[in-house]
Amino acid sequence: MLRWSLPSLARSSIWANRRSGCVLSVLSISQITHRMQLAIESLQCSCDLSSLPDQPLFGALRDHDPSSIAVLDTQSGHSFTYGNLVADVVHAKDKLNNRVNGESGLAGERIAFLAENSYDYVVTLLSILACNAIALPLSPAFPATELQYTLDDSEAKMLIAMEKHEEKVREILDKGLLSTPTFEVREKIIMGATGESPVVLQESEENQKRGGMMLYTSGTTSRPKGVIIPLSALAAQAQSLREAWKYAPQDLLLNVLPLNHIHGIVNAVLTPLLAGSAIEFLFPINPDVVWNTIL
Repeated sequence: MLRWSLPSLARSSIWANRRSGCVLSVLSISQITHRMQLAIESLQCSCDLSSLPDQPLFGALRDHDPSSIAVLDTQSGHSFTYGNLVADVVHAKDKLNNRVNGESGLAGERIAFLAENSYDYVVTLLSILACNAIALPLSPAFPATELQYTLDDSEAKMLIAMEKHEEKVREILDKGLLSTPTFEVREKIIMGATGESPVVLQESEENQKRGGMMLYTSGTTSRPKGVIIPLSALAAQAQSLREAWKYAPQDLLLNVLPLNHIHGIVNAVLTPLLAGSAIEFLFPINPDVVWNTIL
């Protein structure tokens, strides 16, 4: 907590100048006050790097045992703890906010992302939700024309792609979109981050509570349509599933579902994370690996 006041800091600076024999007119009171304000804003910004929205999902993530496994990545063989997950989400959230100079710039905006079923997907999804933005997961299996339609229809402000999918995304951008989103390529996370300071839950202003997810329908009867699900609804669904299916921290959920539809995301990602369970990703499904995992 910052306990300094600007007047006291200004007086301390004047006193120091007197002791050193400097001429006080070199720095006026207003200049000293301005510099101290900048320093405090910098410190406050550093504090914000360790904050997440005061929402049930993020509160649960913060309170889980940090040494407990959150995600197992079958393909890479890496595992990540809840401590890693929280630290990586905070870092990714800060990185997103820095692109638009603050959280208010992303509130309610659509952020599309293209990531394989992995720890990177989880970090990206949660970091977007933590910015009070609308997460729009894209399927890596979709052809470029379908992805182009989704990006145009959603009017996404940002597009994040893992380096594995960079070439595919650049092909889409080169062909042109109705509105070109800010594009960012991210490297695969090999080693999870560690938090250097406790994470605090920060209450968002009412007009900033616009986070959620945008999922597209299958397009059986017409072109796919984007449906927005508020974060409050996602949390309520996850909580009801946790109670009905009795998810527990000792559980391990094998996720073999596509992550651009509601079941794979809410049932098999958000709900186990809310409960403190572990998730193991295996997509596309491999029957031999599934049996070996179960047995």
